[in-house]
Amino acid sequence: MILKKINKFIKIFKIVLDISKIRIKLSYENERSSKMELKKIPGCPSCKGEVIVTEYICPKCGITVRGKFRSGPFSELNDEQVSIVAAFLASGGNIRQMESRLGMSYPTVKTRLREINIALGLETEEQIVESDKSSILDKLEKGEIDVQKALEELEKEKK
Repeated sequence: MILKKINKFIKIFKIVLDISKIRIKLSYENERSSKMELKKIPGCPSCKGEVIVTEYICPKCGITVRGKFRSGPFSELNDEQVSIVAAFLASGGNIRQMESRLGMSYPTVKTRLREINIALGLETEEQIVESDKSSILDKLEKGEIDVQKALEELEKEKK
């Protein structure tokens, strides 16, 4: 009789243990997926004004910190732009090294860096166009390209 009760208790304990394991696994998977689903809010969805972060939560221990926190300028960058900035820093600003790290061509890397400068407010599109025109004229002056090639490149810049 006692042996039967012990066996029954063990079976119930195993079931409870299995349910606990499932709950822990689901909790872990939810924690992992919630990290993956974190999205950046570019601004107020209603008026497009600046959004202020008022709460930080640690998913590991559950601690919540409340206050008014300013997000840094890099919060304006999307995930691809952040990885490009990381590659830029890791390569010491060497664009040739960035090419191999990112699997992008030199002009593509330069374009992405300019897009990041615009997103951070360091350059405007007008400044970039002017810089490109100056670069073409510098190449012409140095004899690296002929007049026809310079005209073609300047024509491309208009588009």
